[in-house]
Amino acid sequence: MNLEIKQHFLSADINRSPNAMSFLELAALESPISVIKYSMPANDTLLVASYDNNVLLYNYSKKLLAVKLASPAPVLSIAYSSHRTTYAGHLDGTIREIDFENMNFSRPCVSIQAPDSAKTDSVPNVSSGINCFRLLDGTSLVASTFLGVLVQFDPRSLRALHKTQTQGKIFAMDTCNSKITVAKLQLAVEVWDARNMAAPVHKRLTGLRFQATNLRCFPSGDGYALSSVDGRVLMEYYEDLASAQEQKFAFKCHRIKDKEAGEDVVYPVTGLEFHPQYETLFTAGGDGNVCVWNWAKRKRMKLLCHHLELPRLISHMDISGDGQSLAIAVSDDLYTRASLVGKIAAVGGKILIRNLTDADCKPKS
Repeated sequence: MNLEIKQHFLSADINRSPNAMSFLELAALESPISVIKYSMPANDTLLVASYDNNVLLYNYSKKLLAVKLASPAPVLSIAYSSHRTTYAGHLDGTIREIDFENMNFSRPCVSIQAPDSAKTDSVPNVSSGINCFRLLDGTSLVASTFLGVLVQFDPRSLRALHKTQTQGKIFAMDTCNSKITVAKLQLAVEVWDARNMAAPVHKRLTGLRFQATNLRCFPSGDGYALSSVDGRVLMEYYEDLASAQEQKFAFKCHRIKDKEAGEDVVYPVTGLEFHPQYETLFTAGGDGNVCVWNWAKRKRMKLLCHHLELPRLISHMDISGDGQSLAIAVSDDLYTRASLVGKIAAVGGKILIRNLTDADCKPKS
């Protein structure tokens, strides 16, 4: 397989957000944020979870904290079934239903145990944490764990239909139709068919140089976008035909020019989302910016800046189902720096909301 990928983007005028009020602060949390997710089918409520086991439901149109729940373990991922039921994937490897009416979490519907070799006395089951959770075919859900387990979950019977142990860790996962696409360790991508989980139907190297961070399938289902820690995004197609592979490309993003050093400071891509109406691509990064891309034309349309001095890292991003609202979680990542690990404690994060207009996300004709 030819791993040389075109890195080409046409120059485009960048429209910067006019002022700091383009993003409105919704909340500040005491602990780092683990996930944010717009509710379905409502578009004006946002679910926020943090590593101190708190789960918050905000009605941001009314600037109201509607619900606050205590989770048995930190929530890493959220999925909504076709029956408008909310499920949470936890750090301890369990999947539970969130019962907003009775203000609690159900008993585990699924529990995935880490192998003994991965357990520690302080955190016994972290490696089985549910890091990705997606609706699969309109009725069932699929979840992945850090250690490479794929679980198909039936919300009607509240049980796991299949558990598949893949080879290697899973960093990101998404679904379209019956395909389950996972980004793995050693720069590999595997495509599984949910109807036959005996083995992946495709295996390929990404062509990227560093670890993957996010994966999102194209709205058309023809391929996927894959981001990495070195500020790159790959646009890849499932079809192996030469005509399809010629269309793939990679581009650089979330880099800030250091004028004194004369080189780019590279930040990880921390969020990938396709706009549900216009299919433009939103990327969030460690530089504190959200970029909007007309990826079909290979142009960057807009740069949305949240204008916070500190903290600035965007750790999570989501777009509402109607495409009219963008939410980001912003945090201070100093505690992750190699020279400061163990010297600085992790701090909380902030939730920022921005209303989206056609000028923000609609490609020009």
